Amino acid sequence: MRERIREGQRIDGQTIELFFVRPAFKSPGQFVEESIAKIQYIRSRNVWKIYWQRADLKWHAYQPNSEVASLAEALLVIDS
Repeated sequence: MRERIREGQRIDGQTIELFFVRPAFKSPGQFVEESIAKIQYIRSRNVWKIYWQRADLKWHAYQPNSEVASLAEALLVIDS
């Protein structure tokens, strides 16, 4: 199963969404996306904001590190 799961990203303006693509449980021939995190660059403040998607399917600020100074730092927070 592990070899069938892959990571993906979607870039829209100053927002990057990270997600997994995996086979659907009831339909193995179909694939579904599961969101991991969303990173948004706030140009006016020169910071990156990190969000995660809760069960309500809304994006919420990731605590305790909801803002970081660089994209590399945001990816480190998500990877930890």
